Amino acid sequence: MLSFGFFWLRYGPSVQLVLVTMYACILYLIFVIDLEHRLILRVVIYPAIGLALAGSYFYPGLGLRRAILGGALAFSFFYLVAVVGKVVFRRTAMGRGDANLAAFVGLITGFPEVILALIIAVSLGGLVALVLVLSRKKGLRSYVPYGVFLAVAGLTVLVFGGEIIGWYFGLY
Repeated sequence: MLSFGFFWLRYGPSVQLVLVTMYACILYLIFVIDLEHRLILRVVIYPAIGLALAGSYFYPGLGLRRAILGGALAFSFFYLVAVVGKVVFRRTAMGRGDANLAAFVGLITGFPEVILALIIAVSLGGLVALVLVLSRKKGLRSYVPYGVFLAVAGLTVLVFGGEIIGWYFGLY
């Protein structure tokens, strides 16, 4: 894949290259499985969370504290959305797998970058859902695999988060 060549050019031979490559492989796997089966497998996400916790010690500029704060914030947000969605719609609106994936994304991006990842995921998911509903490919009560958008947002912020945040704040 081109992305792995890009990672090599961006990070060179480093611990960061190894971690970004492993995180990308996990996110690619989750993307495909969720897109095809609407599942985020525990056998994938739990070891990934463990890897992210261990990797936070070695990822430059992250650290365990920022990683845990990011993971807890993202998990709490998506868990709350799942609970409120179940109460409002009287059916499962979002699965626990999405909350676990959000925790993983928070662990690999850290706080405050995880906020950007959540904004991207929610915006992208909402935009795609809107297009699918307007084009009548999905109905208002149809499921859209949300892990796909979390995976894309997580990888985007992991690799380009600093540049995106710098660009945004450079506008003001």
